[in-house]
Amino acid sequence: MEGLKKQVEKECGFMTEEGTKYVSSIKSEAETKRRDIETGQRNVEAMLSKVPFIKWNRKLHWKV
Repeated sequence: MEGLKKQVEKECGFMTEEGTKYVSSIKSEAETKRRDIETGQRNVEAMLSKVPFIKWNRKLHWKV
């Protein structure tokens, strides 16, 4: 009976360890995707901040 208990505890520990590794990998993947989205958002915001200047600059050239 004691041997069976130790075997179950060992398997439980293994499953817990595997689950922890899986959760860590998912968290890492999610963090990477979050950083990529934030970088993309900053790039879009930078481009959009230039749009009014481009429109204003074109108006000046069209009037000349």
